[in-house]
Amino acid sequence: MDITLISTKAAAELLNLHPNSLPRFREQHGWLANVHYVKVGRKTLYVQELLLHWLVNQDNLNLHWQVVEDFRRQFSRENFKRSFLKSRK
Repeated sequence: MDITLISTKAAAELLNLHPNSLPRFREQHGWLANVHYVKVGRKTLYVQELLLHWLVNQDNLNLHWQVVEDFRRQFSRENFKRSFLKSRK
C-alpha cells in the first residue's frame, strides 16, 4: 500500500466536515495517532488511503480494523528499517 498524506483541509473536504471538527471526529471514531493521522510540528496530516477505506467501510468496521492492522504491520518500525537498509545497498 502506498501512503498519501493529505492536509487537514483536504481530509475535512473528503469527509464533508469542517476542519475544526476533525480532532473530535478522530476521537469519536477511534482513529489512531501515527496510523490514521500523523502530527508534523503543528500540522496534522491524514493517511488518505485509510480515510477512504474507513469512509467506504463504515458499515463493516471489522474489515477496516483488519486493514489497519495490516497497515501497521507493513509500516512497522522494523519493516521500515529493513526497507531503508535494503534501499541503501
